[in-house]
Amino acid sequence: PQDWWLTFWCLDLFTGFRKNALLHFSRPHHDDLERGEVVLPFQWNKSGSDQTAYLPPIVVEWIRALPAKAGELLLPWPHGHKCFYDTLHHMQS
Repeated sequence: PQDWWLTFWCLDLFTGFRKNALLHFSRPHHDDLERGEVVLPFQWNKSGSDQTAYLPPIVVEWIRALPAKAGELLLPWPHGHKCFYDTLHHMQS
């Protein structure tokens, strides 16, 4: 599916990456997706080191369906971070 929020929530669920980090997450390279592997760079990880997560095949397929190319933002949010968190809090309540 091309649904931004569905992909966002699945990545949140299956990776455990912070929500803010997911907004800065780049599309994985083809070889990483083949392994079902995504890496969060140290810049976006509180531990200060890269963090690797493994995704189920269905989430890999959703990532492949997104228009971003390797190295581009996977889930760009064009409306600003405040709007993102306002929308997120509204959805969670």
